[in-house]
Amino acid sequence: MSDMPYRRCVALALALGVAVSVGACARTSNERGEGREAGMSEEQIIKKVVGGRAYTNAPVEARLGPNRFLIPANYYNDQVGPSPDIGLELTLFWPTLDAAPPGNYPMRTVDEQYRQVSATVVPIDRIPIESVLDRMVTTDWTTEAGSLRSRDPRARLELRGRQPEVFGLAPYVIDEARMPPFAAEYEAMYGHELLRNPDGEKDWYIVRSTDGALVTFIACSSQRLRQDGLVISGDRVTPDGSGRAAMCSHHFVDSEKRIAFSVSYPRVLLKDWKRVEDAMRGVMDRYQVN
Repeated sequence: MSDMPYRRCVALALALGVAVSVGACARTSNERGEGREAGMSEEQIIKKVVGGRAYTNAPVEARLGPNRFLIPANYYNDQVGPSPDIGLELTLFWPTLDAAPPGNYPMRTVDEQYRQVSATVVPIDRIPIESVLDRMVTTDWTTEAGSLRSRDPRARLELRGRQPEVFGLAPYVIDEARMPPFAAEYEAMYGHELLRNPDGEKDWYIVRSTDGALVTFIACSSQRLRQDGLVISGDRVTPDGSGRAAMCSHHFVDSEKRIAFSVSYPRVLLKDWKRVEDAMRGVMDRYQVN
């Protein structure tokens, strides 16, 4: 199961229009060199050489907008540090939702890949932070009012069908009753039938605050079209024989820091969505130094 951190960063940028400066996702002060956090002793630093390359848990500086962080190297996806022009990529592992020990990156097992929870974190500096998630559940920001795209039942929250709550989330699925009229209009306009891609038709899950603001948006492989592909057995995640693993893309923001998270993990782990949010926020809170 491959991880595509750059694609997640670009996908978030596209979803937000001009909201995310992908080229300024993360910056380092010493070319991905190692920093040293105040108070961290030599005994606390772990170093391991794998394939001729040294891996460590020493802190590495990253900047997101005005925020400065000293994050242990083993929290980064490649266990080295943030990459210019790609974004701040963090990887934790279910069920503990902690980083792997230094040197794990080039030797990850299949089981570890299934338990991988990877996040892209980007600064939001061109639009109000409060509008980031709203832009993901509508076409208003990317299409003209009254256009065919603006009536796509797959792309607008209010055109989807609300389902019973699950795991504290409100699910919204594509309303299939709306699709035939939309498909007919599409064919009349473009001269060919509407082709539907099962991989692109996601189930949506949302959480709103007490004042109605959208605070969590998760898009997962459709339950109707794809089985989990994985099963949880104790602390392990293994294939269930039904095919490729269903995935989720989980989005939320930190309004104070003006940063947005885009987190990827198998749908079988959706039950722990809140723990994922808390863990990712915790990393950014714990290692912020300004």
